[in-house]
Amino acid sequence: MITKANIAKPPKPTKAQLKREELFQKKLSNAKTVEVLIRHLSAFPKDSKVYFSGLDFSRLKMRGDFVQVEFAQQVYLNNRGKIIIEEISEE
Repeated sequence: MITKANIAKPPKPTKAQLKREELFQKKLSNAKTVEVLIRHLSAFPKDSKVYFSGLDFSRLKMRGDFVQVEFAQQVYLNNRGKIIIEEISEE
């Protein structure tokens, strides 16, 4: 039988995790809607290539209530809010 006593509480987030989440939410507030992105792209011929400043596009993935653009490289925010890009080695 499951009771409140035997349900493990999730660990409290660390200060670093809270800061990273705060920075992420701040960056997410600048996100564009799919509609806006389509409107911008519609100004170009459909056979135009899109360049991501050296990043290799991988896929689009739904993450909760937003679409995440994923690349072959690891792209993330560090604890100071700086965007870090790391090449993933194929060993």
